[in-house]
Amino acid sequence: MTSFALVGAAGYIAPRHMHAMKAVGGNLTVAFDPKDSVGIIDNYFPQAHFFTEFERFDRHIDKLRRRSEGVDHIAICSPNYLHDAHCRMALRSQADAICEKPLVLNPWNLDGLAELEQSSGRRISTILQLRLHPAIENLRKKIAAAPNSAFGVDLTYITSRGRWYHVSWKGDDVKSGGVATNIGVSSVRHRPMSCTFAMERERRASSSAGVRMCAGSSPSTPTMFRPPRLRASGRFAPSRSTGTRSISLMGSPISTCAATRRFSPAEASA
Repeated sequence: MTSFALVGAAGYIAPRHMHAMKAVGGNLTVAFDPKDSVGIIDNYFPQAHFFTEFERFDRHIDKLRRRSEGVDHIAICSPNYLHDAHCRMALRSQADAICEKPLVLNPWNLDGLAELEQSSGRRISTILQLRLHPAIENLRKKIAAAPNSAFGVDLTYITSRGRWYHVSWKGDDVKSGGVATNIGVSSVRHRPMSCTFAMERERRASSSAGVRMCAGSSPSTPTMFRPPRLRASGRFAPSRSTGTRSISLMGSPISTCAATRRFSPAEASA
C-alpha cells in the first residue's frame, strides 16, 4: 500500500489531498499542522499520527525511514513561502513530494530543487488540476500545431474573497507572492505547454487587484521553463458577490459557480 505524509493538514485544500489518497488506495501515515483543527482526518485516516510541531513530525518521518518503513509521498499544503523548504525535507527523507502550487516564489530557487531531485533520485510534482480541462487541451493543441506563430490569450478570473483574506498569510505578499501566484497561478498551465509567466503587478487595493501576465523566451529563462511564442494578458478581480468563481479562457468558460454577475467597466476598474 502506498504511504503518504501530509504537511498542512488543517488547511483549506488538505481534505482534497486526503480524499485523493483514499481514492487511490493509499494510507496517510502521519500529518502535521501547527493548528490542531484537524478532525477531518477521522473521515479518512483515523489511525494517522499527527503533530503540531514540525521538528517532531520530521523526527517521526526519519524514524520511519530508518526502520525501512518510510513514506512514499509527502503532500505539501503549507503556505506558499514554505513550499520549497518542505519539498527539500521530503526529498531528503527519501520520499517524493506532491506540492501545491506555486513550487517557489522566486524562480532561482528552482535550481536548488532540481539539484536535490537529481542527487536524491526522488521527484517533485505539483498540482495543476486545470491541465486536463478541454479548453486547456484545445489551447495546447493549437500552440503545438503552429510552433512558429504568436498567440493572444485573454484570461479572465473572477472570485470572491472576504476580509479574512487580507489578514491571513494569503494577504501577505511576502508569504503568498501576491494575488498572481496565490490565485492567478491556478489558471496558468505551464507544463507541458512549457510556458512561463512574468507577472507584473499593476496596482494593489484593499478590494481589488489588477495583474498583467506576459510570457516570452529570454536568455535568462531556464531551459526547462523556456516557453513558445506566447503572449497572455489577464485581469484578476475579486467579486463583490459571495460565492462567485468564474474562469474564462479565449471566450470559453472553464468553471463557474452560482451567484456570478457581470461587472461594468467602471466596477472592474474601481
